[in-house]
Amino acid sequence: MKAISLKLDDAVDAELEKLCAAVGRDKGDVVTEVVRQYVETARLRHALEDPALSRLYRELAEQDTALAEESIDAPGSDSSSRPA
Repeated sequence: MKAISLKLDDAVDAELEKLCAAVGRDKGDVVTEVVRQYVETARLRHALEDPALSRLYRELAEQDTALAEESIDAPGSDSSSRPA
């Protein structure tokens, strides 16, 4: 595991100390978890910006909508529960 140095302002450090004491966790563990979540979120956000993925999502959404409409309009379907 890699060790890094981190600068926090006094107010944030005090709040982090209180939180860690209240939940019984080590500050290093909490900071590691937060950084891991940030990295994962940034990675996913970057992946979602991929134009090919955006196109695929739109295509699948259109197919889902069409299938749902076919199911609603199918003979024997309960149209009374369909919004007017």
